[in-house]
This record gives sequence, C-alpha cells and structure tokens, in this order.
Amino acid sequence: QTRRVWIELHSGTLSALMAPPMPPAEQCCCVCSLPQGVQAISWYSVIVGALSMLSLLMNGLVDSPVRSRLEQAVGLLETLFHSLAFFAGLKGLLGVMFRDSKPLRTLLLYHASELVVRSVSFLFREADACSELRRLQILHRAPQDMTCETPRIAMLLTFVVHCATLLYFVYVVWSFIVRLQSGEFGHPGIGFEDTEAFFRHGGALEALDGAQPAGQAIQPFAGPPRSLREGGEGCIVGEAFRGEPQRLE
Repeated sequence: QTRRVWIELHSGTLSALMAPPMPPAEQCCCVCSLPQGVQAISWYSVIVGALSMLSLLMNGLVDSPVRSRLEQAVGLLETLFHSLAFFAGLKGLLGVMFRDSKPLRTLLLYHASELVVRSVSFLFREADACSELRRLQILHRAPQDMTCETPRIAMLLTFVVHCATLLYFVYVVWSFIVRLQSGEFGHPGIGFEDTEAFFRHGGALEALDGAQPAGQAIQPFAGPPRSLREGGEGCIVGEAFRGEPQRLE
C-alpha cells in the first residue's frame, strides 16, 4: 500500500512538472485568431531578414571611426543573425498554410534564440555605454554634462521592450503549435514534406502515407459514362415502360 501511494505521488509530481506553465492563447492581441497572428509574425520575420541581408550586401564590413570596435562587432553579429529571420519567416508561412507544426518549430526556435542573442548583446553594450555616449555627443551635440548612466537607462528600456515583444511572439507561436497538434483547427493538411513527396512522385497519391493502397494506380477521369455498361454499379437504371403507348395529335 505504501509503495502504491508513493508511485501515485511520484506520477502526479512528474505530470505537474511536465504540464505547461500556462494555457495556450486563444487569440493574438485579443483581436485576431492565432493563425492570423502567426502569419503576421512570419511576415515580420521575413521583412526583418530581408532588410538585414540587404544591409549586409550594401554596407558589409565598413569600419566606422565613430563607433567602437566592440559596438561594430556586436552590430555585425546581430545583423548576421537577423538575416536568418528571412528563412524562419518563410518556414512559418509554410506552417500556417499547410497546418504543419514542423516548420513552425523553426520560427519558434528563431525567436527563442533571438532572446538569447539580444541578452548577450545587451551585456556588451552596457559595458560599452561610455563609448556610446561619446558617439552621441559627436553626432547629435548632446549636452556635455550627461553621464554614462543615461545611455545605459535608454539601452535597458529598449531591451525590456524588445524582450517583452519577443516573449509574446514565442508565446503566440507556441500556442498555435499546441492547439494545432490537439486538432482544434480542424484536420491538418498533408504537410510540407508530404507535398514535396507528392510532386516528386508525379502527383501520385500513393506517395502519401495511407492515402492510396500500394500498387494501385490512379484511374484518370474520362468524363460521364456513354452507356449503361460503362456506368457500372453507380449508374441507376430505371424500370421499362409497361403501359400502352398512345399517339398525341
């Protein structure tokens, strides 16, 4: 009896630890559905990634005399990482289109990784706040009585806003994945990988698991039956006329 109670308590503890910390969201921003919210996040990621790649192509490794070496290195690494948002956003769009959770995990992983990248870059920028203050004083003629605490407070506020936005993005994408796997958005599509297999096999439905029995060819549509013999069992044949024919004048 004691062992049974211990097993029940142990299983209950594991269930409590494995349970999600909060329920998945039902809407995004309280105005649109989860698929629309994830689609908007995916488009945002695509735009950010495209702008980052364009910045790398146009600017490259330009040495700025105003910015410190540390600031330039951190900015370059952030731009390189943000260029990956283009591919993560495309994955998210495919996941919403085909109702497939596998591409959506790539979008979720990107935004979770961006939280880590922004946290690390924030630490480096906080340590280099005095150099940022000198840059602001040169470019914008900032007051000379400003201390290093002013850019640090501004960086902290920017970091908090960005982290709150990214955390909400992660929560929305995670909620959509959870509700999609539970079947709340209807039957999921055939999936991106199954679509590739479908077109790779020339449109044969046997490429999809369980969609067509193995070895059975797909019969093309040849139009309506031209005779009762072609109609088969699906053709409904009426009874013959049993009355006496009469001529209408």
